[in-house]
Amino acid sequence: MKEKFKDFYKKNLVVIVMSFSVLLVIALVALVVQVNKAKAEVENTKIVLQGMKKQNIELEKQVLALFDDKQEFLAKDVTKEQVNMENSTPLFTNVPEGKLYEEVEAALADRYKINELIVKAQSYFDYQDKTNALFTQRVLNGSEVAKDPVIKKDLNSKDLVFVDDLSDETAFNEKVKGLVNIAKTQLDDLDNARKAVQESEKDKENREKNDKAFGAVEKIKNPELKKELTDTLNGIKAGLDAKDKEKAEQERLAQEQVSQQAPNPNQQVNWTAPNTNPTNPDAPQGVTSDEVETTPPSQPTNEGQAAPPAVVTPPVEKVRYHAWVIDKNGNVVKLGVYDTESEADRAGFEWSLANDGGAWGWLAL
Repeated sequence: MKEKFKDFYKKNLVVIVMSFSVLLVIALVALVVQVNKAKAEVENTKIVLQGMKKQNIELEKQVLALFDDKQEFLAKDVTKEQVNMENSTPLFTNVPEGKLYEEVEAALADRYKINELIVKAQSYFDYQDKTNALFTQRVLNGSEVAKDPVIKKDLNSKDLVFVDDLSDETAFNEKVKGLVNIAKTQLDDLDNARKAVQESEKDKENREKNDKAFGAVEKIKNPELKKELTDTLNGIKAGLDAKDKEKAEQERLAQEQVSQQAPNPNQQVNWTAPNTNPTNPDAPQGVTSDEVETTPPSQPTNEGQAAPPAVVTPPVEKVRYHAWVIDKNGNVVKLGVYDTESEADRAGFEWSLANDGGAWGWLAL
């Protein structure tokens, strides 16, 4: 058996040696390739690292230019194109431990800080843009806020909900919230004015509601919206003014008719009454002997005539108030006679309420 193995070994020795040689060469080649590949990756990492360091420096300058000095607000007049900058980060693999690895880590940390500033600038621009969209003009430009902002005509409450996302108490967030609150106040004033105008339209004969609506519309800041509602109220007011003018004219005519139909208080009236003093047949009727100034019996004159009778002044009558009204047919109707001005005025007022309006007046006689 041993002899056979020795013969086989002698015959195949060359083949065996050659096989090991080939395997050794292959292993050496693989090792060389691996070493060269690692060197190439290191060189490539160094190249990419240097490029990223230069990018970091340039990006940092561009990003810092988007903010004010304190980085609390955007700089003035920043555009959407400026904030939408590229913020990709290179990918590093198989970086060996050592100095190169530390340099890569530092460069990546710088890039992450820059990317955070880019995201912050984009967020600020988005909220600034949404805030400006609430008003007729740009109200927030960096840290500057416009005076007397005016909301847009088509603004609604849904346009304000974005402010709920601003939870952090930063200087930028506070200014945005303040402007949104201004928009909300103006929107509430607009809603109140519209409701008041609607109430006036429903009751066009109510001047109090019309005046109240005018007061509500006066608070509106948007001139276009204010004019629309004011025009509506002016139309209602014109109708009220016309009715008041018509009522005043009716009252004037009523006073004229009352003056024409009522007795003249300055007119002299003959005063007569039944004779109540039979002991003095010469006394005026209706007056007792105690009320008459008498004279001694008349002595015949040369002409044989008696002296004239005594002059009697009738008692002064108390002033009375005659109430008059004008019905729907334009007829003047006398309500009655009252002792005081307030009684006559109240009688006319109650008649007007009971008869759905109408002019009334009174005359002192």
